[in-house]
Amino acid sequence: MSKLMPPKFLPPEWQLANQISYSNAEAERSRSERLTAESRRLVEETTKVTQRSQQDVSKKLEQRLEDIRFWKQELEIKLAGIVKETDMLLTYRIRLEKALESSADPLRVTQQCLVEREKRVGIDLVYDDVERKLIRELEVIEGVTSLLRRTLDQTNEQIR
Repeated sequence: MSKLMPPKFLPPEWQLANQISYSNAEAERSRSERLTAESRRLVEETTKVTQRSQQDVSKKLEQRLEDIRFWKQELEIKLAGIVKETDMLLTYRIRLEKALESSADPLRVTQQCLVEREKRVGIDLVYDDVERKLIRELEVIEGVTSLLRRTLDQTNEQIR
C-alpha cells in the first residue's frame, strides 16, 4: 500500500516549502506591481506624447488652413481683376469693331473719288492738290484701318 500513498513530509519541511511558496508569491506580486507601475507610466508617457503630437498637428493644420484661406482670397482678388479687365477688353473690342465698320464707308468713298478722277479725259486728267489730298486721305484711312485691325487682333489675343 505504500506505493499508493504520497510521501509524508515533516512540519519543518512543510514550513520551508510554505515559506518558499510564500516568497515566490511575494516576488511574483512585487514583479506584477512593478510591471503594472511601468505599464501605467508608459501609458501616461504615450498619452502625453500623443497629446503633444496632436497639438502640433492641429497647430500645423490650422496654419495651413490659414495659408489656404489667404491664397484663396488672393486668387479671388486676382480673378476679379481678370474678369474686370476681360470685360473692359470686350468693350474695347466692340468699339474697335465699330470703328473698323465706320472706316469702311470713308475708304470706299475716297477710292471711288480717285476712280472717278481717273475717268477724266484729256486736260481734265490732272494731278492736282485735290488728288494729292485724296491720295493722302486714302493712305491715312488705310493706315488707321490697319492699326485698328492689329489692335483688334491683339485685343482678341488678350481675351483668350
